[in-house]
Amino acid sequence: MKLYIENYDVKNILKVLKKTSTIRKKLHCSERITETIYSKQGIYQITNNDIFKLNVNNESSQRIPCDKTISCDKNNNEHWILDKTCFLREKVFQIPVEHVKITLIQYIFSQSPESKVRFIVEMNFKDEREMNLREEKEKNIVDFYFDIYDNNDIPWQEINEFLLMWK
Repeated sequence: MKLYIENYDVKNILKVLKKTSTIRKKLHCSERITETIYSKQGIYQITNNDIFKLNVNNESSQRIPCDKTISCDKNNNEHWILDKTCFLREKVFQIPVEHVKITLIQYIFSQSPESKVRFIVEMNFKDEREMNLREEKEKNIVDFYFDIYDNNDIPWQEINEFLLMWK
């Protein structure tokens, strides 16, 4: 499930990415390139040369007020959006002829590889040439969120440690 900080300033995320070498000493960091295909027949994702059709299991989202113990911002006035939507992956062997492909790079931050929460920043590329350049100015943040493995419990303490690190 995804946990979003409502109205969080994207500039703070860019600051974090610029400090990646410093953060790598404190966190487990990785990056992954994903290709998502959109067509009239559905949404597809290419991962490690495998093609998966994504079937949406749409659950409700809920707005959660920011707890006073969490360092959302200096006024503690932000809210969280908890998105329980998940995608069921079905392996397929072809994609529709008419489609739009979006390539993203995901920066994945966690306290350890076994952590129950990861912070993910997704950035878009305009074309393949920019993919190879990997210059910060050429990238655009598309999405950022906490990815939580446990659907029953939100690890607020671990999330707070992320937020404190970035201030």
